[in-house]
Amino acid sequence: MKKLNYLFLLSCFFFINSSRAQVELLFPRNNDELTDIAVSFRVKVSTDGPYELQVSKNQNFTAPVVKQARTVDDRYDDRNIVYFYSNYGTINPSKKFLLDPGTWYWRVTQDGGTTFSETRTLVVNDDKSPTPVQIDISPEKPFFHFRINSRTVYESSDPAALMKEMVPDHLKDYVVLDLGQSFFSNTQGVDLLEYSRFFDDLGYKFLFDSGGVGDLSPRGRSSLLSEIEMAFKELPNCVGAATSEAFYGYFFDEDKRSNIDGIIELCRKYGKVFSYGDMNWQAAKWPLFSYANYDSYLDKNYGDYLLPQNKTTDPWGAYTNVSSIQGMKLTGMIKNIGMWSDAWCWEKFGDVDDFELEEWMNGTHATGSGTKYHPYIQNMKQFIYGITYGSTVFTIEQSTQYDRFTGRPTDHYHRYLEPFINAVIDEKLIPSEQAINNNFKIIVDTGINTTDANSTPNITYMPGNIWGDVLRSTYGISDLAPYSDVVFTKQNYDIQQSAYLEMIPNTDRYPSGIPFLPKSSVSPPVINGTPLAVVKLEDLDTQAEADANLNIFYPESTNEAYAQIIDNSIFVFNTLENHDIKQSYTLNINHAGIESLSGNIDLMSYVIGKLKPDDGGSIFFQVNGYVPNPSLREGEYSLPAYPSILTFKCTAQPNIKIEELGAIKNYNWNDATNELSIEIDHTIAGAVNFTLQQDPVTETISIDDVPDLITTSSNLDFKIGYNLRETRDIVVSVLDPNDVIMASTTKTIIKGVNNDVFTLNFNPIPASGTGYSVVAQIRPVGGDETQIIVEKKTPFEFLTEATCPNTDVYNECFENGIGLWFGGSGTAIREVQRNEVYQGNYALMVKGEGASAATISNLNPNNNYQIKAFAKNLGTGNINFGLKDHGGPEQSTSVTNTTFEEKTLSFTTGANNTSVRVYYYSPNSDAEGYLDNISLIDLGCAGANCNDTDLDGVLNADDDCPNTPAGAAVDSNGCEVFSVVADNFLIKTTGETCSSKNNGSVLITVQNSNNASYTAILSGNGVDVTKNFTAQTIFEDLGAGEYTLQITVAEDPDFNGEFTITVGEPEALGVTSKVNNNSKTVSLNFNGGQQYNISVNNRLFRTKASNITLPLEDGLNYVVVKSDKDCQGIYSQQFVIGSELKLFPNPATQELNILLPMSNSKIEAINIIDLVGKNKQLYPYVANGEYSLKVDISNLKKGFYFANIVTNKNSYTLKFIKK
Repeated sequence: MKKLNYLFLLSCFFFINSSRAQVELLFPRNNDELTDIAVSFRVKVSTDGPYELQVSKNQNFTAPVVKQARTVDDRYDDRNIVYFYSNYGTINPSKKFLLDPGTWYWRVTQDGGTTFSETRTLVVNDDKSPTPVQIDISPEKPFFHFRINSRTVYESSDPAALMKEMVPDHLKDYVVLDLGQSFFSNTQGVDLLEYSRFFDDLGYKFLFDSGGVGDLSPRGRSSLLSEIEMAFKELPNCVGAATSEAFYGYFFDEDKRSNIDGIIELCRKYGKVFSYGDMNWQAAKWPLFSYANYDSYLDKNYGDYLLPQNKTTDPWGAYTNVSSIQGMKLTGMIKNIGMWSDAWCWEKFGDVDDFELEEWMNGTHATGSGTKYHPYIQNMKQFIYGITYGSTVFTIEQSTQYDRFTGRPTDHYHRYLEPFINAVIDEKLIPSEQAINNNFKIIVDTGINTTDANSTPNITYMPGNIWGDVLRSTYGISDLAPYSDVVFTKQNYDIQQSAYLEMIPNTDRYPSGIPFLPKSSVSPPVINGTPLAVVKLEDLDTQAEADANLNIFYPESTNEAYAQIIDNSIFVFNTLENHDIKQSYTLNINHAGIESLSGNIDLMSYVIGKLKPDDGGSIFFQVNGYVPNPSLREGEYSLPAYPSILTFKCTAQPNIKIEELGAIKNYNWNDATNELSIEIDHTIAGAVNFTLQQDPVTETISIDDVPDLITTSSNLDFKIGYNLRETRDIVVSVLDPNDVIMASTTKTIIKGVNNDVFTLNFNPIPASGTGYSVVAQIRPVGGDETQIIVEKKTPFEFLTEATCPNTDVYNECFENGIGLWFGGSGTAIREVQRNEVYQGNYALMVKGEGASAATISNLNPNNNYQIKAFAKNLGTGNINFGLKDHGGPEQSTSVTNTTFEEKTLSFTTGANNTSVRVYYYSPNSDAEGYLDNISLIDLGCAGANCNDTDLDGVLNADDDCPNTPAGAAVDSNGCEVFSVVADNFLIKTTGETCSSKNNGSVLITVQNSNNASYTAILSGNGVDVTKNFTAQTIFEDLGAGEYTLQITVAEDPDFNGEFTITVGEPEALGVTSKVNNNSKTVSLNFNGGQQYNISVNNRLFRTKASNITLPLEDGLNYVVVKSDKDCQGIYSQQFVIGSELKLFPNPATQELNILLPMSNSKIEAINIIDLVGKNKQLYPYVANGEYSLKVDISNLKKGFYFANIVTNKNSYTLKFIKK
């Protein structure tokens, strides 16, 4: 009876196990070793739970068993992922989950313990011995952290080349990429560790995005500490981890607290860094963090590994963030601090009076025009501000410096980011720590004495709070309306609007800010032998108190802008973020003959520089300003293109060295005042570097960027920049490939720095080709070619036609001239700064009253088309984009936007029309329009005869001769094969339906028989048949090949028509395939058929297209392709998706199949082990197709077994049942 009961229970277990899908264990891998705090698990489930993790030191899971429960509310619904993780128990001791050191076994159930996943082994240690930080960060070696859309690199056809564009070799030691592993849009289901390994192999430093525990469900920011630790151990180019905004739960949520503290612990153990950015909300979070962790960070040197940064996502209380991280560094708690630049909450940039703060605070964040991203150059302003308060770490979260689809650097990268980083590195612009410390005179004690976020003083910007009064008395929050407005929120508190408008102090009175003590008991830092004075925050409540206790240490500044020199580095920038207002400044320099720099700096502009003692003294400058770029986010604002206008007070006229001479719009020296005024146009060159020094002027000449030119023009313009110390001749010439002068012109120019346009005329127009060059020379006035002072030579190519890539029927991007367009004021203009182009460097311009038009030919009659273009209108008059002369009604659309918008027109050609005329027309004298990227797209036939336009009986898709005369006899390809005498005979051939079917035919029809008697003789390919007829006859059962047809007429003995006829046959089915293992798809390309029938794992698909992409499943996939004619052949193939070995069937009876991944894994041994692990036997195996092996298990007894599969890459142990 006991035996029967046992068998019954075992049978039930078999039934349940085979009828329910098991939990799939994803991470950690079998036999991974982890530090106790990093122990965490990722599994894939298939039910609504409940889910339970079981961990035991006994592989039979007898007591004790450590358990952690999850419910369906903890599941990531879209991907059915559940997470389990360790906790310190710092905030909530009941949630403590730390495994003791040793070997553990773990499994997961999703049905309350009825069934379990496979069991994996895990080794746990509690070793937390520190390792020194392995990456150097200092003012000389700053740390630039950029989050990127890493998927573009992962899917690139040449990821190494793309990475080289994103991070050039000269920046590899300074730039660290954040791969965003926790974003599913990047990894798309790929194992996070393997995804990171892909980038590690490319050889670029990167950070492992840790996501956030609070986001593990249901949002899915899904990185685990176990994955991070294995990345630290296995991937040498992983220099640390990164995340932000975890303070929302750090002080009260055990999961977030343990996650952040765990990352720091792992970084300390492996010598990595943790780049972390955060900001305030209602509570002052960085002050709370410094209070909570000061002692432990000093005790264990955690501050060497944490890189705390003020994050700009939420400006609320930005100054307190900076003050707190400054105090952490000053008191030795932290080694490096930084600035994390983001723009998620920039609602109404440039429209502060309409700022929708009240709506935002009441839960409608994206009101009006929606969330705004600040102009990209604001990142540079934030970084400069960060440099002035002691930053050596700089993060950009939004990644518009790289194209979201291709990953290649955008205009933002070349115009703003790269030149800024180059200047910071090459000129060593970051001040020393000592130089920053010298700017501090006092340190503020906030009085925080608890880690309870709800009970701390609200030192953000709420009305009536402490810090708000300090700001008004010190940092000088702008009094521009509505900065001081108060908004009441539905959360039942007031907020001062300046909290969401300002992140940069509105004064440079405190050159490096006002630091906070981490806690009241901390001794003030000692600078130059003297402790900083400690001022209590409560003693700065009024203007009088602030003046007496703080401002006495800092003289009042007369600058509106920030303008300071720190450690010989120059920093000038507008301190506003939301008002387009210039700010005045004067900066005393007293170096290299330059006494001062002054000006009125625009909102999105900056000046940085370096006083250099070398070579008798010089000063390096980099200046930059916002330039609109409608094609890029963060460049679409309707702000002007800001110039840089600088005035230098000098002891004598300085010499200027500048590469971008063409960017100098005005250069004026005033002998009476010894003042030099320079105006730089950033639309020409973006960031501009130049050097001022007192050495004699070095005369220079430059040629502005020369594009490949079109030979249809008889004159060419060249922009020449120059720096002359006295009046000179400038000669500009164009040389042919043999260096013979083709055209030349000379201008006499007075001394100074400027640029001018030189026009060269050609007669005759040059031939197309390479090897041409333009030469610019400085000569003495009246000098000849033997008296050249300076010469510049630039090669270029003459082109005859556009080389834009074709888009369907027609595409014109004007990169190589006007193309088909002509008439009126139409001309292709070149815009280096892309102000007036949608893409590239050229666009069509129509200015004033006039038009430009193009006739696009070779269209199909009776066909649907769609024409698209990007257009804008900078004038006040109307401009129309339209089309006509196509056999249908004229159509047009009005262009009124001042930024590029896409315009679309649809039309149908007439029955006999094969062209359309497209135009861009301005009926007004005050219009100024631009047109770019015009494309014509074929939408297919519109009438009943679409499939056979020439009515020859051969469909257009198969017709190699689509315009044969009406009634002409054609072959199976639709081409006329002979000419019927007097057009009296229609001869039609029909090819074989399949090769060797011999079912082709030739049909002869007499159009006008006149009751005559005809004889037709068909011969060839073993056929010799004669037929008499009067109106029609047919030869059938013909094989493919060439025949001779002879027709005679009894009534006309002189007529004898002889023709050669070809009977065709279909070609064999052709199929090529390409598998994308990441997206789990197969792409098939077809030829030879008209319709293709595809079976993928017995799912049927049909298409007439020449290619298709279809989904595959994990594991082995069977793909079969047939055409509509079986005789053309059958294509069949197997594909394997996935990177893990799989067993099937399970349970098994006679044979066990092992499915190999498509990663060139090779089986080295297969062992079968019984459930208790005592009997281990090596089993032979044989190949079973391309991707699978089979093992004969017929000799096994019924029961549970483990298959231990050893490959050349790994070892797998999978459980199966023999029944």
